[in-house]
Amino acid sequence: MVGSYSVAGKKVMSVGLEYERKIVKGTEICRATLLGGPYVFGSPTSLLYGADLVRSSKAFYPNSNPHADTTACYQSLEHSDFGFVHQILSFTRIHPDSQTSRSIKYGIIKLATLNDFCRFGPKYLSRAEMKRRLVLLVHDYYHSLVPTLFEQPRNKEFWQQQKNELQEMGLRFSMTKLLKTAFSRGARLLLRPGAAVKRILGLRRNAARIEAQYYESDAATR
Repeated sequence: MVGSYSVAGKKVMSVGLEYERKIVKGTEICRATLLGGPYVFGSPTSLLYGADLVRSSKAFYPNSNPHADTTACYQSLEHSDFGFVHQILSFTRIHPDSQTSRSIKYGIIKLATLNDFCRFGPKYLSRAEMKRRLVLLVHDYYHSLVPTLFEQPRNKEFWQQQKNELQEMGLRFSMTKLLKTAFSRGARLLLRPGAAVKRILGLRRNAARIEAQYYESDAATR
């Protein structure tokens, strides 16, 4: 499997791997990614897959999640090396109709990251590393759900999906934790009352609107 730099809008993505490192042991790059290191897996359009990797599995993308390409990387690199070309070889246009924009708005990316962590963490990390990292990932997950809590608090289908998917990972959805996270964010906003009112009204007004967004960083919060 080989990756490269790519450009999303005006930002260069998949940075962080030292220039002199062109081939990395698969288990090493998976471990670094799970621990929050540089995210160099990119996307399907910026990766080159060896035919043997694709043929070795009945389903190269192991699930229907929109971020199953990352799951495939963790799965394939357990027994394979990872190559990286330090050149910009692809471009991503950022627009509101993309799966990425939708994924960021509704926290889908955070849920997928948790799923990959729970599935592959035991293969690449120690128990102590998993425990520390899981705390941060769970925090990021609940943080990403706060806008949806304000916009669609009665969307039973959405909240049930969160519960079901976390349960499959061996985790439990906690509305108490979500409310505490929302309160914490709200408390910070209340230090600026005008901004708080505008933010809350904006969330309600734009409940069905999806903004053009892309990932803020290449760390393994994906």
